Amino acid sequence: MYYIGVGISSKASNPNEYQTIAKRNALNDLISEIQVTISTNSVLSQYQSNDEFKQQFESDSRLSARNSIEEFEVVDSWETNETFWIYYRLSKEKYAEVRRRKMMAAVDRAENFYTEARRLDMFQNYMPALRMKIKALAALQDYLSENIYTTVDGKEVLFVNELINSIQQQLYAVKLSTEISSVKGKVGKAISEPINVSAVFNTAPHINVLYLPINPQAQSGKMKFGTQSETDAKGQASFSIHSIQSKDPLQSVRIVPDLKRIINVDSLNGSLTNILLRLDVPGTMLRVQVEPLRVYFEGNERNLSKALASTIFEATLKRQLTEFGCQFVRTREESDYILKVTSDTKSLGNIWGNMQQSSLDMTIILTETRNDVDVFKDALQSVKGYQTTPENAGLDAYKTANSMLLEKVYPRLIDELTKAN
Repeated sequence: MYYIGVGISSKASNPNEYQTIAKRNALNDLISEIQVTISTNSVLSQYQSNDEFKQQFESDSRLSARNSIEEFEVVDSWETNETFWIYYRLSKEKYAEVRRRKMMAAVDRAENFYTEARRLDMFQNYMPALRMKIKALAALQDYLSENIYTTVDGKEVLFVNELINSIQQQLYAVKLSTEISSVKGKVGKAISEPINVSAVFNTAPHINVLYLPINPQAQSGKMKFGTQSETDAKGQASFSIHSIQSKDPLQSVRIVPDLKRIINVDSLNGSLTNILLRLDVPGTMLRVQVEPLRVYFEGNERNLSKALASTIFEATLKRQLTEFGCQFVRTREESDYILKVTSDTKSLGNIWGNMQQSSLDMTIILTETRNDVDVFKDALQSVKGYQTTPENAGLDAYKTANSMLLEKVYPRLIDELTKAN
């Protein structure tokens, strides 16, 4: 006839709060006995196989149970020099009555919200109607697992399922489109012109959908977008691509209604949020054609102040950047970036016997051609090399520095080119 909870706390570990901790533990133990079973008719039943959803639902159920607990009793307490125990119980009948009473009040609020949503003309009040339906769901979120019925157009329906289906159908009523079907851009660069999006109704394409939040998503490739927007009084919105972060030559953006922002107006629990974010949304596609970055290379690689017959850093960087998708050009004027590498070695003399030691210093600078601004600088200093002659010791230092270039410097260079940070 009762849910029971027993809590224990160590006096040594919690000398000032042991009673408070034991009471909290007893209440948690009591709540853990209240099992919530998802009805097979509930929309939640289709998500039961998802472990993440199950954990979230169990967490939400515990919170809902805690909010429904009233008039639990302290049966007894007991303590020793080391521990304190407390025993709670809650009448199952009283708990069920309190939960039923709160659920009926929630159903009444939800019916009022849904009635108001259906009263609104969707063509003129698309977002207010949609948000009223979400408010109705929020009112029922502690009872998603229950078979709650209501009457719609003279027919008895499962209320939660009705609301979710109605929201889904309202989302399907929208058609999004862009003025253009494709844009051109470069890795790490912004697309200067904003991209305009319009929203109309599928069944009435001459009527605009007002104040609908939109969300551009990289469907393939990787991009950063500017501040999100919503359609205005003419059903128009725009967004910007701040940088393209993938070298793929053909990428795509899917523009959809922004469900996160739409449902953010109410304090929804995790279970309901997960369900709503899984709804299907209409969208439109935009192709992004990515052109290679054009790089002009300036190199001055020396060994003991003499120009190298065969460059090392230049060969490595050109190979890596070409694989990344860059194109090397012959003049500065053709380029998007200028990559300048300067390096030299100096002899440090012999260190033992005939073994010679040399030290290498290298600087690398990436300059954006259009603005003549250095966007990346790095250096390798005092990289040692060892061989039987100073010249060969210098080449050995180049070999070591080349590995360091690939491991430490090159990843940061690519980060700057793609604006991945």
